[in-house]
Amino acid sequence: MKKFDYMDAVGGALFCVLGLAISFYSWSTYELGSLDEMGPGLFPLYLGVIMCLLGLGIVGTALGRSPQVRTINLRPLIAVVLSVLAFAFAIERFGAVVAIVALVFISAWPESKLTLRRKAILAAALVLIAFVVFKFGLSMNFSLVKGI
Repeated sequence: MKKFDYMDAVGGALFCVLGLAISFYSWSTYELGSLDEMGPGLFPLYLGVIMCLLGLGIVGTALGRSPQVRTINLRPLIAVVLSVLAFAFAIERFGAVVAIVALVFISAWPESKLTLRRKAILAAALVLIAFVVFKFGLSMNFSLVKGI
């Protein structure tokens, strides 16, 4: 019996199941509409189908290779989770600038190659991109700082 990469196979299968669940939920709950007049369920339906196809691709590649030894590095995992929580906490209370800066600095904490200057440039660029996309691209009422 040929061995295969179980972790990737299980991960791909879970990705596929999640995609199918999203597709089924959007198909059964929301109006799909057509390609000319998209309903609220069409995008999640297609997103779920794409996720399922990607999961099948991951499973397919996992069946063709032997298992790999993996190590879990907890610092990036903790940093990403904490940065998302900080963003969710700060966006309503302090505004987009503080939330994005917190997101960038906390998520970049484990990365030693990013200097303080690079982190600041990345945060400023993300604030600018968010402002342009939400204010001008989507015409949303978007303030950078709470109360302004």
